Amino acid sequence: MIRTHAKAGRRPGVDRRHHPSMAGARLTLRLVILGAAVAFSAFLHHGHIAMFLTDVRTRLARKGSTRLPGSKVVQESSRLQVHFGDPSVHYQVAVHRKSRSLEVGLHFEGERAENERWLRLLSDRSDEIRRKLGPSVEFEQWTRKWTRLHETRVLSGDDWSPKRDLTPRLAEETATRVMRFVRVLQPLIEREGARAPQHVASRPRGRGSASR
Repeated sequence: MIRTHAKAGRRPGVDRRHHPSMAGARLTLRLVILGAAVAFSAFLHHGHIAMFLTDVRTRLARKGSTRLPGSKVVQESSRLQVHFGDPSVHYQVAVHRKSRSLEVGLHFEGERAENERWLRLLSDRSDEIRRKLGPSVEFEQWTRKWTRLHETRVLSGDDWSPKRDLTPRLAEETATRVMRFVRVLQPLIEREGARAPQHVASRPRGRGSASR
């Protein structure tokens, strides 16, 4: 008599744990878990960045930004903007996750000719501006159409953590820096804006608050 240890309904020698369909299911589950972990991490990062920018905004208000004539503050998920009636010309604080850096700058995001005019005007005064704002300030045409004057601060290395690196102290330093930009540059912007040719000054405004 031949004995078998195979259970009813199961062929001898077949281990379902190593069946191709089971291996595929396990791989899919692992990918789902990994994707959820990455998404949750990104959600936390965005949350910490938003809280940091809110802190900067609060400190700007304490320093008098909201009392400046015509000032308006616009906050988005990873950037904060301050403008004085023209959204296409705005001061910006941006946290760049990919480069792990913090940007403070003055952006020109209107019509191309007007943006280039502002860049030339500021570049012609680069020595004076750098004496007042420091040598780290750069003058740049950073897209095909938009220009900016800005400085970038690297936040950390590969172990960058918004929760750890975006501190209240950094928020205070950033708000102070933005106000310095405003005090140095805004009188020039207002003076030269009033001198702009009518056909340039009257052109439709750019995206402004939707900048990158």
